[in-house]
Amino acid sequence: MTAFIGNGLYILPNGLLDNLPRLVGADFSDNNLINSWDLEIQRSKEIQAISFHSNKMLEIKPLKNLNDLVSLMLQNNHISIIKSNTFVNLASLLINNLSENRINTVEWNSFVNVPKLKHLFLSNNRIVQMNGIFSANMSLTSL
Repeated sequence: MTAFIGNGLYILPNGLLDNLPRLVGADFSDNNLINSWDLEIQRSKEIQAISFHSNKMLEIKPLKNLNDLVSLMLQNNHISIIKSNTFVNLASLLINNLSENRINTVEWNSFVNVPKLKHLFLSNNRIVQMNGIFSANMSLTSL
């Protein structure tokens, strides 16, 4: 696990994770990150746990084909919408924590082919629209 907790980071520098192809965990919690994290994480195909809780993230760009990702922590940010196809082909994802954001809309097909997702946390948001977001092959046990 690589940890950059509480450093006041505003952006992740390009190439930060380039020499870490076998990285299995990254914790960027308690920083000032707003966005652009997705480009760095997408390069680490073997990553299993990502934490960006307690930042200032405004959006989540699509996360695709991170087949080993088990845990994604995005709580306590400023995310307001989960767009269609944000979480796609995350075959191993078990836990996705989106609580304590400003989410008001979760678009259709936000979660596609996430068959092992068991725990999805959406508490303490402002959700007013949430239609057709779950695919038929999900294994949710807590919401």
